[in-house]
Amino acid sequence: MDNAQPIRDAATLVIVDRSGPEPRVLLGRRRADLVFLPNVFVFPGGRVDDADALAPSADAVPADEAALLSIPRDGHAPYSDAFVRGLALAAVRETFEETGLAAGVRVTRGVSDDAPENWLEFLATGVVPRLAPLNFFLRAITPKERPRRYDTRFFLIDATEIAYRGQATDDELSEVDWFGFRALETLDVPRMTRIVIKELHRLVVDGVNPAADRRVPLFSEQNGVMKRAELSLAAARS
Repeated sequence: MDNAQPIRDAATLVIVDRSGPEPRVLLGRRRADLVFLPNVFVFPGGRVDDADALAPSADAVPADEAALLSIPRDGHAPYSDAFVRGLALAAVRETFEETGLAAGVRVTRGVSDDAPENWLEFLATGVVPRLAPLNFFLRAITPKERPRRYDTRFFLIDATEIAYRGQATDDELSEVDWFGFRALETLDVPRMTRIVIKELHRLVVDGVNPAADRRVPLFSEQNGVMKRAELSLAAARS
């Protein structure tokens, strides 16, 4: 009997601060009492809510990014434009809830009466998300034996996109801080986060331009062995 947990869609935002002598990225430590990945450092992010696709934004997900994000899991139909939009917005919302940082652009208009309830605190900051700067650079699916399983899309964004800095609205992460890549080597992080850090080093430190070759790695684990596949723009549009 297959007792594997259902796979939930999730999104993560990796924020890079290039203002100092070396690039730094934002991570926080998950609470020790959490069922999933307790007491380790991770990038902010979490589960996609259906309402995320209904939140306002200043722009749309770029066509190339949307095509890559629409690639389904095995046996699924391609994801809709609304679902893809929800993925990007979930990464922004979850980061705000866990760190107090709102990425986007400040606006003068008030919060719309039809704004989703899970977005009210974010929008009350006077910020509306911008989706074009989010670069989809990695995807990972949690192994079957984990108590919770996620199909997580990782987005990369520059810290200059942060339009508001406040307090976290939940307590899932503690010790939230910026870390250089040498400091990252000393942190207690999950195996998948270590893989993400390696890919980040390639993009941020080595200067690889992800726009030059639209191939996004997809990681999954089978029988303890990490598998790497690639999501290509050509395949997404075929």
